[in-house]
Amino acid sequence: MLKQYFKFAIRSILKHRSQSIISALGISIGLSCAILIIMYVQYENSYDNFHDNAGQIYRLVQKRPGMVSNGSDVYARLPGPLKYALANDIPEVKSASKLKFQTYTFNYKAKVFTERGFIFADSDFDKVFTFPVVTGDLESALKEPFSLFLTQEMAHKYFGDENPMGKVIKLNNRYDYTVKGILEDIPENSHLQFDFVSGMETWYSIRGGRDKVDAWDSSSFYTYVKLIDGIGREEMDGKLKSLVTQYLSDHDHPTEFIMQAVQGIHLGGNVNS
Repeated sequence: MLKQYFKFAIRSILKHRSQSIISALGISIGLSCAILIIMYVQYENSYDNFHDNAGQIYRLVQKRPGMVSNGSDVYARLPGPLKYALANDIPEVKSASKLKFQTYTFNYKAKVFTERGFIFADSDFDKVFTFPVVTGDLESALKEPFSLFLTQEMAHKYFGDENPMGKVIKLNNRYDYTVKGILEDIPENSHLQFDFVSGMETWYSIRGGRDKVDAWDSSSFYTYVKLIDGIGREEMDGKLKSLVTQYLSDHDHPTEFIMQAVQGIHLGGNVNS
């Protein structure tokens, strides 16, 4: 019986050859489009999943009613002292880290480049995020002023086949940074994209001390937390309101701190950077 069905199908295809070809092409194109769409959606949803315990990592943003920019009153940059308040005042916070992005001119021998992917990070950076280290001790380097980690791509760009460890790069034709380690290239599905990282102590040194840049009335840092297992956004709402009451109650503009899951940042809506 199956053989008869097969013969009938072949005869029908041969009899209506043009229509069969068009139908086959339509099915093929439809399936291909469906597969591509599925792959695209999976990739878009894969952002920042590679971090250890990614589901426990959040970025804090602040909502400032009445202060609208680009159609949004939500801002990703936060006051510098917030990181320490989160780490010290809220037991549910396992680790907290703050970052600052900068653009610099790099000089090494005859090579001169303007690099936008430069961040300053505190020494708890690798306690929150999982960016694999090729060589060097990232936590120690972030405690040392003017120490530098760079990605494999940048190491090759500046040093070629040379061993970059211990080499000195001048930034803005003024500050000497010593290479203390190499990171793997940052995955494309990371919302954080950078090629160089130096410690927050370096930023304090450049700016004349921590008290010069860490102020509750100045928002210039990105702040992230990793919560202890089993704690979610709901448990943090009241504690974040307490921080606002304690540290920001006398400010002119009302502020609300909001937890944004790191895995949702890429598709997370309109937040001013």
